[in-house]
Amino acid sequence: MHGDFSWPEPITAQWPLDLPRNASQNEIIALGELLLSRSREWWYSEISTPTWIVATLYEAAKNGVNNSVKTHAAATGAIILEVVADDRISGVEKWYSRSEIVERMTFVLGGNTPDSMLPDFCARVRAWHANQTKLNAGPPKSIVNSIRNLIHFQHPG
Repeated sequence: MHGDFSWPEPITAQWPLDLPRNASQNEIIALGELLLSRSREWWYSEISTPTWIVATLYEAAKNGVNNSVKTHAAATGAIILEVVADDRISGVEKWYSRSEIVERMTFVLGGNTPDSMLPDFCARVRAWHANQTKLNAGPPKSIVNSIRNLIHFQHPG
């Protein structure tokens, strides 16, 4: 059950304001896949909590490059928040309250629901929460590497 993961620091519980739309969409997908790549028990025993993923999606819902990125981040974050029991969500420089994040996600979704936007992902998250599915191997390396390369290109050193 032991293990670790690698994730670019500039998009860990924060969101770069200049991340292009395609990279943003891939990042949101990769965050969801990263969560599903390990069991709930692993996240809470090895990492202590997956709430930094929710914080990253919250920041994307606030600061995404356009409305489609913000809405995708809000839908992804809302379904993950549905199964993460933590009341405090860990960001880089501060903790967010669950209610603050729910309020932002609800506002950005504007009456849409995660289930109407991402039905397959929602079903996978709920199955993950119930431990009813075989976990995959994590986010596709190509997505993680392309995001890492893009961030390095835009923010060298």
